[in-house]
Amino acid sequence: MIQDEVMKIKSELPADVCLMAVSKTRSRAEVEAAWQAGIHVFGENKVQELKEKAHENDPFEWHMIGHLQTNKVKDAVRLTSLIHSVDSLHLLAAIDKEAAKQNKCMPVLLQINFANEETKSGFTVEEAPLALELAQRFANIKVKGIMTIGAHSEDEALIRKSFQQAHDFYITYQKKYQLDTLSMGMSNDYPLALEYGTTLIRVGSKIFGERQYNQ
Repeated sequence: MIQDEVMKIKSELPADVCLMAVSKTRSRAEVEAAWQAGIHVFGENKVQELKEKAHENDPFEWHMIGHLQTNKVKDAVRLTSLIHSVDSLHLLAAIDKEAAKQNKCMPVLLQINFANEETKSGFTVEEAPLALELAQRFANIKVKGIMTIGAHSEDEALIRKSFQQAHDFYITYQKKYQLDTLSMGMSNDYPLALEYGTTLIRVGSKIFGERQYNQ
C-alpha cells in the first residue's frame, strides 16, 4: 500500500519538488517501508519521537516540522538536517548557540503564518521580513527558505490566498537571501500548493493511511 501511494503521489510531482513523508505516530518499520518505496525525507513533529525512531547513519534525512521548544533544540540540531518550524528570534538564537556547540551550521526554515490564524504558530506576515534579515546575523544558522501551513478552511479561495502570499514572499526574498526551499502543502491541499510553486510537500496520511493516536 505504502509503495503504491508513494508512486502515485510522485507521478503528480514535478522533478524538483521534494516529497516528505510525515512519520509522526508511525513505526520505524513503516518509515523503512516508505524509504524502500522511494522516500528520502521524513518529518517528525516531536523530538522525543524523533529520538526513538532515528538511527545513526540512516540512509535518509530527518526534518523537524513540529513546534520546537528551546529545551529540545540540542537533539533537533543533532538528529535533523533541516528545522522547518522556526517561529521566533528566541528559538533562532537557541538553535545558533547549540549548533555552535556541535560545530554545525544548521539549516532552518522560518515558519510564517500567511493564513493569519491565531491557532497557527509562526511569524506574522508583518514580522517576517525583519526576522529574515536578523536571521542572517547568526553564524551557525543558514536560512534555506520558509514554511507555511495553508488556511484551515473549506473555502478553496482562502487556501489559495495563503499560498499565493507565501509564494510572493518567497520570490521577493529568494535572490537576496539565496533561498531554495518553500515548504508548503500537506495531504489535503498539496495539489493547490503545487500551483503556487512549493518545493517541498509534507504528506502523512495519504502515504501511511489515517493516523493511529493510541501510542
